[in-house]
Amino acid sequence: VYRVRDGVENMEKNKETFDRSVQILREKGSVLIFVEGGHSHQRNLRPLRKGFARIAFQALESDPNLDLQILPIGINYSNHKSSGSKVRIIVGKAFAAKDHYPNFDSLIKAGKEALQPLIAHIPDGDHYEEHLQRLIAQNVDLTSPEAVAAALNSKEKQEPKRVSKPY
Repeated sequence: VYRVRDGVENMEKNKETFDRSVQILREKGSVLIFVEGGHSHQRNLRPLRKGFARIAFQALESDPNLDLQILPIGINYSNHKSSGSKVRIIVGKAFAAKDHYPNFDSLIKAGKEALQPLIAHIPDGDHYEEHLQRLIAQNVDLTSPEAVAAALNSKEKQEPKRVSKPY
């Protein structure tokens, strides 16, 4: 799939990719789409791109009776940069694309909600590296969304909340 940053002149080539994807889906095949549209070494779910929704809805437009299921899959690595590191693939619960047709935002939101529990999430922001280093030091399994969430939540509960005093 071509993006604007790949050159506006290449955007027309997406039609062929989308048409072929729709054909595969209509033939009861499967299409793997990395819905974030890119990669990052940070451990969190990035915003979902709309391409998967466009393909799903084009398939439904061409065959309204198509039982098109979206199957969310989370991929979590222990170390993105190290060959031979641990990887955990978590398969979520499939949901029907037609339940959201023709609302792109609804399908994208459902995809995000289905993916969130499958991805180890360290909040991005000013303390991302601090959180990551603490998790590593505590030997938390970075491929486990549950273990990462539990470790981060236990730290939040242990730290006293700073409350400003009224003047």
